[in-house]
Amino acid sequence: MRFSGDEGLGPRLAGATAAIGRSSRRLWLAGERCRISGLDDGLARDLDRRYGGFVDADPVSGTDADDVTLAVCVAGGDGWLRDAGRGGPYRLEPWVADSVAVVLSDFWALADLGGTRSWKLALTRPSIEPTERAVDNALRLIVARRALERGGFALHAAGVLHRGVAHLLAGPSRSGKSTAARLADDGWSLGDDFGVIVAAETDWVVPALPFDNAERIEGLVRRELFPLGRVWRIHQAKAPRVELPPAGIASASLLACTAFPWVFPEASGILADRVQRLVREGRFAHLHVALGRSLWDQIDPG
Repeated sequence: MRFSGDEGLGPRLAGATAAIGRSSRRLWLAGERCRISGLDDGLARDLDRRYGGFVDADPVSGTDADDVTLAVCVAGGDGWLRDAGRGGPYRLEPWVADSVAVVLSDFWALADLGGTRSWKLALTRPSIEPTERAVDNALRLIVARRALERGGFALHAAGVLHRGVAHLLAGPSRSGKSTAARLADDGWSLGDDFGVIVAAETDWVVPALPFDNAERIEGLVRRELFPLGRVWRIHQAKAPRVELPPAGIASASLLACTAFPWVFPEASGILADRVQRLVREGRFAHLHVALGRSLWDQIDPG
């Protein structure tokens, strides 16, 4: 996974051990328990507000073991993250530093310390990027990597639950995902811009996720894993239509909706295989959505 040289990144990460604070939170994350430690009180409150019911009521204690841990620490304020590599105004770049897989941004670095179950987030403080948003971005990356480990993948999608079945409305920014989700008049939101599919014993399942464009979760949270109905690539249209493209086009279309594929290049073959499997099973289609009608009437006009 080496796209760039180390250039001292390994020692810098190893030396980033000072926690921001002493608070911790346990987050329900894609069907797993994620312990986030090293938070100061202000950041802990920010995460409580951002994630709502996905945060356990008792964030410190608990008899169940954590599935994933994320330790938040201070990277230092001398700009070494910005100097460590090259990229655009906001980059997510895969590195390897002293045999540790790292995702590098301008103001933080996320290191995989334990086979996708133990992570370190080194944050530059102060930073142009709000700290809670950096944590949110790191958690999205962790969810995407864990989804690969659990037989599935992550994608840019709004999730809607209808009659106990999950539907993912996928597409790039401005494709109409959130608009289509608002047409799901009797559905339950599973997240408005980031979706995950994982493999169960006999089928695919979908969790609710705490990532929301409003940066705030309100109302009740469903923590179950729900069977997948279909992934729908959303297109805005004047008249509703379901389209079943040929397998090759469908696979390319779905692959274009996956999240962070360049960040985990070593898993690109696995990701392509799973996308093709989903297409072969008839679980992917294009949905041309028109405003003013129920989403479910457009998916199943009969």
